[in-house]
Order: sequence, then C-alpha cells, then structure tokens
Amino acid sequence: EKGPPAATCTDTIGSFTCSCSTGALDWSTRNSSWAPGTYCIPPGPTIGNLEDATGKASMQVIVPFVVGHVSSNIDLDTLQFLILSSNNLLVNPNTDITIQGTKASRFLLITPRGKNYGTSTISISVRDITGADADVTFVLTVIQLSPFFDDNPPDNTFQDMKTIAGTPTFPYTFLVGHEDADLVAGLSIEAGSGNVEVVPNSCCDQSDAFKNYGGIYLNMSTLLVPASRGGISSFARQVVVVVRPQGTASADEGVELSFRLKDKNNRITMGKIKLFVFSRPSVDKFCAYDVKPSDTLSSISDSLGMHWLTLFMMNNHTLRHPDSIPPGLRLAIGRAYVVKNGDSLYSIATRFGTTWQHIMTTNAGTLLDQQSVFDGQLLCLAPDLAFIACRGR
Repeated sequence: EKGPPAATCTDTIGSFTCSCSTGALDWSTRNSSWAPGTYCIPPGPTIGNLEDATGKASMQVIVPFVVGHVSSNIDLDTLQFLILSSNNLLVNPNTDITIQGTKASRFLLITPRGKNYGTSTISISVRDITGADADVTFVLTVIQLSPFFDDNPPDNTFQDMKTIAGTPTFPYTFLVGHEDADLVAGLSIEAGSGNVEVVPNSCCDQSDAFKNYGGIYLNMSTLLVPASRGGISSFARQVVVVVRPQGTASADEGVELSFRLKDKNNRITMGKIKLFVFSRPSVDKFCAYDVKPSDTLSSISDSLGMHWLTLFMMNNHTLRHPDSIPPGLRLAIGRAYVVKNGDSLYSIATRFGTTWQHIMTTNAGTLLDQQSVFDGQLLCLAPDLAFIACRGR
C-alpha cells in the first residue's frame, strides 16, 4: 500500500516535483522504481503484515513478524509492544502471549487457554520513544481437540485390508485415540461399506446376519496405551476388525470402508481404508500349472520359487525327461493341505519340509500375508529340497 501523499509538490513549468514531509521515509531512496515523493512512510516504527494463524487447543502457536523504523538511528531493541486479544477466554495477552526475539526479527509465543477453541483477533502495536506507533492485526483460529485414527505412515496400524472371496479377513487390529486424554475412554466406533453387494452394511457385532450374510465386526479394547498425535501426548485404544464378504462376491479394485470415531461430546472423525476382495482360484487349477509354449522346467520352477528337480519328481508319472515338457500339459506344483486350528505358516512349513516364504509364493492367489491363514483353508504345499537337505545336517 502507498503511504500518505507527499507533503509538498511544486509546479515547475508544468512539471511537478514532490517530496516527503520532514522525518518521513521516501521509498524511492530504497527502491529506484518509485518516483521521489510518491511513496512516503510516516516517521516512526514499522511492522510487517501478518498472515492469519491456526493452532490446536492447548498447543503453542508461533507467529513470526518483522519490525523496523523509518530512522536508521533508532535502536530496535528500545521499541515497546502492546498486544490485545478480542477473545480473552481463548487467549489472554497478559498471560498467554509472550514476545521473543531481538532487533528486527520477533515472534509471538501463543498458548491457548486450557482446551478452549475458537477464534480471536490479535492486535500488535509497536511504539518508539517519541510515541510514534504502528500496528497490525491477524486472526488466530484454535481448533478443537479431536479423535484420531493411527493413520500416519510409515508405522500406521490403520491401513488397507485384503481377503479372498467368501473368506473372512484375519482379525486385523488398529489403534484409535483422542488428542484429549480425558476423552479416550469414552470413544465409540462404527463402520460402513461402500459396496453392499460385496460387503453388507452390517455392523458391528457377530450377529447371525454377520455370520450368515457378511458384514463388519468391530471390538474396541478398554485398555489405554500411550500415544501421541501431532506433538500432543495422549492415549489410544486397540480396535479389532473382521470383515466377512457376502457369498463369493469379489472386488479386486477394493471396497471402501468408512469408520466413524466419536467422542462423548459428539466430536466425529472419519477414517477410510480399502478392503481388497480377490477372486478365488478356480478349483480345477488349484495346485496346478498349465505349461506354455515358451516354458521350461527351470523357468516354471524359478517362478514358483522351487528347485526344478522338486517339480520333476512331483510329475515323474507324466514327465519322461526334464527337458521335454509339451505345451498344454498340466503340472502338479504341490499337494493340497487343509489348515487346522492352531496352524501357522511356520509350523506348516516345518512339518512339510519347506519354508513359509515358499508357501507364500506357491499360494500367492490365496495367501495375502503371513497371518492370513484360518481353520479350514486349503493350501498348496511343495517340499523344498534345499530346506530338507539343510535340516538333515
């Protein structure tokens, strides 16, 4: 913005020559693109414009600003400040705001009162020893403390899920909390499905409808664990979620699941993840591989993470020589195994002379992670000759 008009402008044969009043700063002496006398800054201190600021309840807000003086002879450390607030219940300038810094570089340290939230117009007035002053205002917005999901990567527990059509998910767990530690115990949660044809909109207990038709099961622990959010120390609670897709419906592109986390003051935070429901492998191709024209026994075994001799031995009733595998031939790549209660990938691998990594590779279409095994699940197992050899030493 331009300052006040020049104090005097003299008409010299049709041409005006302007000059600033005594004590005022002629901006043309600082910036040659301005004509003399067209931008005059009154004598006294100056203060830069401030952007509006936003912070969280009970969290300190830092607002930097710059001061100066038209006269270069003034020591900026002699400037005096007056701060006013339009909402003393939110921010009291006498107790909740301090000015830090020296010379031209200053900043406000603002600590909102308690857990209050809202807005306040903050005014800063700066005065020099002559009584000349300048002022600036900005709006401070303090946001209410809110519930939160543990969704900050890389260690977030609230993340996408996956399963196979017709199969409930493994019991996933994630953390939820509240920035106000006093409100963590009163949290409640519910969920909904973005595609009811794949995941019915039934929540949140293990009702007959959930068991027979599918839906979302949620169970939130009452145990409080330490947590932090955006620098605020608080507590969190663990949520167990099991999603049961309807029938054999699949959604390779994922189903959006919306979670609604609410505190006792009806403050709500929404969280969204995706459930990927992959199609089941066809029964006639389970634990089998159809040879392609460019395949060799080595290329097939490499893609399955097994030794070619293992593959040859499992199919020696149809393969006469390892170098001769006709296209279209269906090879067995393992033996079927039904998972029993208490099984884990490691225990299964140890029992059948393989590794859990090999089981993951062979069952890439049905095993989505190391924990997604359940009672009654059908797995394809193939012994690992290298594993057996090492174990026998």
